[in-house]
Parts: sequence; C-alpha cells; structure tokens
Amino acid sequence: MLVLDFDGVIADAVLECAAVTWYARFPERAARTPKLSDAIAGVPSDFLQTFKGVRAFSRTLADFMVTHELFPDKRTVDSDAFQDAKRSTQTGRLDALAARAEAVRATWRREQFSEWVSLHRIFAPMSDMIKKTSHPIMIVSAKDSDSINAILHQNGLANRVIKIFGSCQDKHAVLTSIIAEIAEGGSTKETIFIDDSIDNVIAVKGLPIRALWASWGYHGSEDYARAAANDIQVIELKELSAISGLQ
Repeated sequence: MLVLDFDGVIADAVLECAAVTWYARFPERAARTPKLSDAIAGVPSDFLQTFKGVRAFSRTLADFMVTHELFPDKRTVDSDAFQDAKRSTQTGRLDALAARAEAVRATWRREQFSEWVSLHRIFAPMSDMIKKTSHPIMIVSAKDSDSINAILHQNGLANRVIKIFGSCQDKHAVLTSIIAEIAEGGSTKETIFIDDSIDNVIAVKGLPIRALWASWGYHGSEDYARAAANDIQVIELKELSAISGLQ
C-alpha cells in the first residue's frame, strides 16, 4: 500500500496555496476578481516570500494561515518564528481563516476550473509511478478531497487512487486507521507513507509502516538534520521507480 501526501509530493501548487491563503483574509477581493490570473498577480510578492517560509513548516491548511501573523514583518521564516506565531494566535482564528480559504478555493474550482487546475503541476516521476505501480494507492492530505479528485481526473490519475482522505488534520490518526483496516483484511504487504513534512514523517515513526521524507517538497533548511537525527529515510524523485517495484 502506498499512502501519499498531495501538495509538495504529487503536485507543485505553491502559487495556488499562497493565493487561497492571501484571499482568506480578503475574500471579498477574490469574489470581485474576474480572472484567476489577476487574483494570482494580486498576491504581493513579499507575502509569497513569507508564505513559502511558512509552507515549509505547515502540516494543515490552518498552518498556512500563520503567514498572516508574520507578514509583513518577516520575510524569512524559521521553525521558531513559525511556532511562536502559531502559539500566540488567538484561538480559532487560524481555523476560521482556513475555512475561508477552502471557500475561495471551491469558488475558483467551480467557476474557473481550467485556470485553477492548471496551477497544479504533477511531478512527472510521481505521475509515472502512480500509473505503473501495482500497489494500491491512498492519498492523505491537508488539501480538500474535491480539489484532489478534480486534479487527479484532469491528469488521468483518478482511477489509480482507491481512497482520498482530504482536509486532514491528523495524519497519525488516519494512518493508524488505514493500518488497522489492512490488518483486518489479512494483508501482510508493506505500507509506505511519503510526505514532504518532516513533522508528519516523524509523528508516524512509531507505526508499523515505512515512512519516507520527500526531499523535493517544501521544507526548511534544518529538516535534513532533523531527518538524520530521527533516522528518517530521505527519498528523491529519481528513486520513485524503485518504490513502484516493491513487493
């Protein structure tokens, strides 16, 4: 069984993620924007820079919203700055912003589908692996299921994925349930989990799975050291073909 993250592992969607984060605070601007390309262009470059820093330490859509707590004062974001801002944010604020972000995303997906879906670039080696592997595939992601399903359909990959766990807040809990389901079915096949969040990979280390950290995704400069310190296996895009041949 292959269990994959989506943004950063299957697809690069940094501009779309930054845009829904920006317009979560200004949803009325998104509603008045006639073209998605104009909305993307309307995201300040400094905000995008801060977002990319925050993205490296984010595990959920609500984590993306920490960008609003750091912008415009911080352009460079490290783990301490991210965690401090997250802890000091008023309870419920990040979740409320995340709900607005999902609403903005849903509107763009519904009303400007072609342009919206084009903002998600599937990594070619990942597309190849999904198409060729004999292993069943599940996706566990902070991105909502409707968006993931639409992007997979657009890229001819939807029929290769048996289940999507979207808007995920706790990947440890989801993976625990997946492992239990596999065990009930009597399968002894290895479960492989791939995520670009080193925190997510470390969090599931105690589960009976093979957890791999995707080096091509979004990460902070210190994450390689954290992977080494926690005995986490790092995988590169060029190594995906080997995964598809695992028995």
